[in-house]
Amino acid sequence: MVLPQAISKGTGLLEALHILRLSPHNAIAIGDAENDRDLLARCELAVAVSWGSTMLQAEADEVVNGDGPSAVAAYIRRATTKARLPVGRVGRHPLTLGTARDGRRVTRDVSGVNVLIVGDSQSGKSWLTGLVCEQMIVEGYSLCIIDPEGDYGGLESLPGVIVLVRSRRPAA
Repeated sequence: MVLPQAISKGTGLLEALHILRLSPHNAIAIGDAENDRDLLARCELAVAVSWGSTMLQAEADEVVNGDGPSAVAAYIRRATTKARLPVGRVGRHPLTLGTARDGRRVTRDVSGVNVLIVGDSQSGKSWLTGLVCEQMIVEGYSLCIIDPEGDYGGLESLPGVIVLVRSRRPAA
């Protein structure tokens, strides 16, 4: 496979996901050779096949056993019946929440996590919500923001963001 410099299966996937307003964190990549490394690195779940590159198998989250396309088809059927990533799996793309006093990054694996931010009036909920949304957008996560006050409508123009705002119309 010959591609121009800086073009790969991974960059092609990201472009397609951008057009579809989807996140690579909702994608599974399956590969068999070294030219699939970038593709697997960009997806939330990286899968190699047992009949392919041993180097790729060592880097993958999972390995499909078998000897060809029928094994991949069976894996895809199993994967699509599961609503979430395997329990206990640590995401490769943690969300940065800030910096600790000792200078270490404070991160959180957000795979399969729902977030609800609540608090008293003037306690910083909007600021924290904005920070979390900003970091999730930077990391390429998809967001659905329920925004009863209409504070975050502008975020909907960003890729992968849907904002649900309370209707301003009076009830009939």
